[in-house]
Amino acid sequence: MESADGLPPIGGSVKVELDKVVRAGAAMSGTVTFSDGVTGNWMLDAYGRLALTKVSKPNYQPSNADISAFQLELQRKISGY
Repeated sequence: MESADGLPPIGGSVKVELDKVVRAGAAMSGTVTFSDGVTGNWMLDAYGRLALTKVSKPNYQPSNADISAFQLELQRKISGY
């Protein structure tokens, strides 16, 4: 299966989206859906710090594989690939 950019998805079914309108206080922002269906909002500040907020499951900790896939997919989205 290919992602919206025509490239195969990295790390399975972790889906990263960029917001068209960036959230206040963020350099970039968007949403993420992890492989187990848990969703959240992410933001990247001007210092390059990444935050995950408004996660749909309290005290959620994504798997190491999902964290890696999220980071790789976010890099892909930011670079335009």
